[in-house]
Amino acid sequence: MSIQLPTEIRSQLEELSPAACAVYQALYRADDHLTTQEINEATGVQERTIRNALTQLQDAGLADRDEGIIDARKPRYYETGRTNSP
Repeated sequence: MSIQLPTEIRSQLEELSPAACAVYQALYRADDHLTTQEINEATGVQERTIRNALTQLQDAGLADRDEGIIDARKPRYYETGRTNSP
């Protein structure tokens, strides 16, 4: 199912890899911040590719990360493209 994104965000995503677009959609749909493993489960994209996609999204200002509270080795990611992001 396709999601409707604001034109500005769609324009930014068009410049990124298909994996970055898939990762962004998973983050956009999520009710909470996600780990790379959770993104993998939602998208089927390999975790190494997810990490590269997250770097692209962070560089574009479309995603950010929180250090894991329980386990700092497992940061959680969220999309920042909406004004009502967590």
